[in-house]
Parts: sequence; structure tokens; C-alpha cells
Amino acid sequence: RFWNGDIDEVVIWDQAVNLETINQYRKPKDPCTTAAPRIVIEHDGYGVHCAIKPVAVRVLDAANNAHLSYAQNITLDTQRGAGVWSILSGPGQVQDIGQGRATYQWVAGQSQVTFGLFYPKGPAAVDIDVYESANQAIRDDDAEPDLVFAPSRFLLNAPSPQTAGIPFAVQIRAFGQTPDDPQCGVIESYTGDKLLKLWSRYVNPGTGSQAVVVDNVDIPRSEGATRTVRFDQGVATLSVNYRDVGRIGIDAKDDNSRPVAISGGGAVLVKPHRFMLSNIRTSSAPSIANPAAADANGPVFVAAGAPFSVTVSSLEAGGARTPNFGRETPAQGVALTASLIAPAGGSPGVLTAAAGFGPFTGGDATGVDFSFSEVGVITLTPEVRGGGYIDAGVQVAGVASGAVGRFVPADFAVTPNIPSFATACPAGRFTYAGQPFGFAVAPVLTVTARNALGAVTSNYTGAFMKLTSAALGAESYDEATAHPLNMPTPLPPVSIADLGAGRATLTFSSGAGISLSRANTPVAPFDPQIRLTVHVRDEDHVTYGANPFTFGASGGIAFDQGAEQRYGRLAFRNAVGSELLNLPVPMRTEFFASDSAGFVLNTADSCTNSVALELIDVPGDLQSSETCAADPSGNSTIACSGAVSLLPAQQPYQAPPIAGDFSLILRAPGAGNNGAVRVRAAVPSWLQYDWDASSATLEDPTGLANFGLFQGHSRRIYQREVVR
Repeated sequence: RFWNGDIDEVVIWDQAVNLETINQYRKPKDPCTTAAPRIVIEHDGYGVHCAIKPVAVRVLDAANNAHLSYAQNITLDTQRGAGVWSILSGPGQVQDIGQGRATYQWVAGQSQVTFGLFYPKGPAAVDIDVYESANQAIRDDDAEPDLVFAPSRFLLNAPSPQTAGIPFAVQIRAFGQTPDDPQCGVIESYTGDKLLKLWSRYVNPGTGSQAVVVDNVDIPRSEGATRTVRFDQGVATLSVNYRDVGRIGIDAKDDNSRPVAISGGGAVLVKPHRFMLSNIRTSSAPSIANPAAADANGPVFVAAGAPFSVTVSSLEAGGARTPNFGRETPAQGVALTASLIAPAGGSPGVLTAAAGFGPFTGGDATGVDFSFSEVGVITLTPEVRGGGYIDAGVQVAGVASGAVGRFVPADFAVTPNIPSFATACPAGRFTYAGQPFGFAVAPVLTVTARNALGAVTSNYTGAFMKLTSAALGAESYDEATAHPLNMPTPLPPVSIADLGAGRATLTFSSGAGISLSRANTPVAPFDPQIRLTVHVRDEDHVTYGANPFTFGASGGIAFDQGAEQRYGRLAFRNAVGSELLNLPVPMRTEFFASDSAGFVLNTADSCTNSVALELIDVPGDLQSSETCAADPSGNSTIACSGAVSLLPAQQPYQAPPIAGDFSLILRAPGAGNNGAVRVRAAVPSWLQYDWDASSATLEDPTGLANFGLFQGHSRRIYQREVVR
């Protein structure tokens, strides 16, 4: 046969050559015809002149899936100048244009259309051609055999699809016209035991390894031995079993029929019985088998968004592999769907794969790039990729896996707040070295659980949220300028709040307070640079990718009212006076200004109060009951003897106030009550000092008040020593 001046096809025919042999001589069509979209024609190869022959046409995309957006006008052509086309299933109308040709407007959304060809006369072998009317380069792939017509045929009648490994009934009908019976239909005179040749052929895929079993006996793959088949008024029923998949043909021939031998047959689609999943493992080394966690307490499988591998098997009813699955044209594949089983009501997540399952070999295929976007436990269910097996709508029951998981976050992202320390003496904008201070604004990290692609895993909440104080790496504080810190021991546990939707907050506490260590040797005022370093990880060892995180990494954590640390002390000045007059005892807070200036009055201290005093020594004629602390006016006695307190908290300073200078007034004991009173102040550790210089310890300050020990000049009314 010639087409446009080129040899398109050579057909060699004699009784020893079957259609499969003929097809191997066919010249492939132009490679352009395989470009997407591509057109596929399917039929069983046999036609009867007097009957309409179904011909299925599909349009596929580059991935061999139904091209559902295709909407072009196509032309159907018998290439024999004869035949009339009609439509058997599908929307739209066929426009017959004569000479064995017709056009059809393909409607978007169709996966397949079945046309009818009535071919009452013409050359027996018809090579149907289907192409896009406006672009003839887009045409069928010519993978189908010739459709060979005859006056009478054996026609195979078996509903499709059938299931691999499950026997099904096939009717063989002697159909058509005979010289004795010109009526088109079943040839009822063909009855009784007939000696038939039965053989099978692989239609799609074109090869295979499994035999077709008819009435429990394998039939050959080519025309050969005969067997007895009983017909009843032109119809015989066979029991067929095929333990593989694809479209298979069953052919029959009666060499003894008269006036000519009757031959024919048909094709049937056989789908897998089920898909089974196995060997679910992590894709990265070390390869870990799916632990099948039942809930949030189960073992970890893989991070959300990270790849894992799955093997799928196409099985027949008896559980054996169907080796032809995946060898079809176009090659069939399997897709997976995921169903979340825990947490209940959580985000369903998305199962993705760039490549999915690789090529099938012996009925098995493995995919190594599956990933699930969420935290939790899922099941996986296999299904035919593209919506159906070969023919649209032909579904295969996939067996759901058991539990797959537990999936955990790949990492954490953290968002810090801006914390600050509370200055111990905010009015003075300083804190004494050694004086505890806490947070004015506590450090808070907002932790967001993410999958391997950086998306939030919203199921990381409730029981699936594994952030605990015990799991977090111990936080640590340091001072960038090498000043030692005193920390609460142990540090308070981190407060963890589950915000839901994959987020939680970590709130850090200073507990009883942090302080700068206060050595015996005074130091000049300084601004500390205190940093808090935390390691974020959970019980599953999911971590913040840039661990550790540091609050105050640059310049330290700020203070709300001034960062200056002052080396301080509370100091007395001895007082001497008449026993007839009230005696002020100087007591003040000081700080070490510099090596040259030494200790100076801390005029910024308006915060120190409630210093407890004790009269510890009352020698001479002075009785303890005669020694009393008075208010600043000297008119009211506050306390006498033993432990006394300063003025009430609302009056800790002289009037007018002199910051850092305390009011302690001892009432005059009266005439004849001479003696000294030693006063000790119980001060906090940050106001102690090494007063005795005899040991490495710090002591509370003491002061001495003397009454009547120095009379002075007889004309002097009052004398005292003032030290500033």
C-alpha cells in the first residue's frame, strides 16, 4: 500500500501467517504522531460485514492520562474508501463525509468515545486512521491491529472488565450471514460438537507470560491443536481464567465449516484483583522500616515532608503477582492516597511525590520520593493512576495499608520577643552588684513546627506536641564582659503553652532572681551584658535548625530602667553628743566610684529601706531602757533597747530627703546617763562590706553613739563630730 508516494505498509498474507506476524512488518508512522496529545484506537481485530463494529478511541496527554481538556475536531478514516461511521457511546454527533471518513467534535472532559463502523463491502483488512482534522500530525499511534472483516465470524462476548484470577464465562457466537441464511445474526444452524482451534493472544500489552485457561486447560498462544466445543444454536459458553492483566484476545477457528472456514474471536479486559503495599521505609540512610505507630505515643517514622519509599504489588485473586501490569500501552500506574487516622480531626495533610512509583517489574514497583506534609499517623491506599485501568472508570480495589507513622516535624522555627530585666532601683536607674533582679519582660520564644519544605505542621498540638521542659536543652546565662553571675539553683522550669496549629510558646523565668557576683574587692560601676542561651528540642529530638538560640546575643538583654551595676555598702559614722540632747547617728548607702574616688554617697538610692537595727552594746552608766530610737522630730519614741527598726517605710529619709542618707535618731538618755551605744544594721548581702579586713567575709555595718563622754568647754552647750 502506498501513501503520498512512500511505502507505508507491506502486508504478507497466507494461511501460515497470523495477524501478529503481519503487524511486525508494519512501518512505524511518523515520530511526530507520538507527541502529546496522542490518540489511541482499540478493537479486537474482527469484524462482520453485516454488523456495526465497535471501535474505541481515546485521547491521552504526555503522561498517558486522559487528556480531559482536549476539544478538537477529529477525522476517522478506514483508508479503504468504504464504511460508514456512527457513535455508540459518548456525547456529540458524527458527521459522515463519505468514502469511509467522518468527523467528530471531541468534547472536553471525555476520556473515551466508542464509535461504530458499518463496513458491508471493501477490502477485508482495514487499518483505521484517526487524526486531528486541523493538524494531521496529531494522529493515532497505529498500535492496534488491522480490523479484518468477513461475512461470518466467531464473535466473543464477555463483559469487560474481568478480574485476574477469577473465572468468568465467555460466549462464542457463530455470527453473520451464510449462503443458506442471509439474515444477519447468530447462525443458529451451527450447533452440536465442533472441532475448534482455540488460541490466545496478548493485545495490550502485546506480550506476556501467563497462559489463558479455558475450561481448566491452558490454550496455546498460536493457532494449533483442536478441541471439541459444544454449540447450541450458534452459541457456546466457555469458562475462562487469566491470572494476569491487560487486554487479551481469544481466537477460534473451525477449518471444517462449509462453505468456508469460520474464524474470529474477540478481546476482553482483565484488571488486577487488588493492589497491595509493602516495604514502607525511610528513603534516606539509615533505612528505617515503618514502625506503624498507633497514636501520639508510638515510635517515630520520618519527618513530615521528608521522603519515604513504598512498594506496590499488582495481584491476582490468588495473591500472585500480575507481571503484565505496567507494561500496557500506555503503561498503567498506581497512585497513593493518604488518610489521617491520628490526631482525630486534625489537618488531613497532603501526600506528594515528584516521580511516584517507578517502572513495574514482575508486578512490583517501588517509589522512593513519597512524602506526607503533616504530623500524625496515616494509612495509604493504592489506586489506578489516571482514574481507571486502561478504560476510564475501570477501578481496582486497593488494600489500605496499616498505620504509617508517626510523622513528626522536620524542624522548628523560632520567633523571639524582646525581653528586659527589671532594674532593682528603677528611680535611681541602677542595681547593686549582688542584688537579685528578675525580668520586667520575660523571654518568650514562639516555636513553630515545620515540615521538610518549611510549611507549618498544624497537627503538632495536643498529644502530638512533644515540647517539654525535660526535653529542652538546659538554658544557660553568661555575661559577655566576664563578670560572674549568680543564678537560682535549679533554674525554674520553662513554661510551655500549646497555642495549637503547630505553635507553642516557651517562657523563661528568673525565679528568685539573677545577680552579678559581688567579690570582696570593690569594682567601679559597669553595665553588664547578660545573655540567655537556649537549646530548642522536643522529646523526639526535633530541633531548631540554628540551635542554640541566644537572647541578647548582641549587647546583652536590656534593663528596663538602666543597666548600671554599683558595688555598694551601707555605712555608719560614729556620733558623739550630750546625754541631754537627742543624738543623730549618720547612716548612709555608698557605692565604689573609682580607685581614686573610693566610696561615695549613693545619692541615687531612694530604694533601700526596712533595714533592721540592733543595739548590741550599752556600756557605762547608760541603761538599755534609757536608749531609744526616736522619730525625726525627736518627740516620739519608736523603740528602746534591743532590736529596733528604722522609721516606717514611708519615712526612710531625713526631711528634706537626702537620697542615700538614713534617719537614725537616739533620744537623749538624760543627766547622769553617760555611755556608748553600738548599733548594728542587718543589711542585705549586696550592702555588706569587709569591715574588719581580717577575713574574706563580708559583715553587716556597725556604728557607735557616745552620750556624755566628752563634756567640752563649760560654755559649750552642744558639740558633735560631723563626717561626710
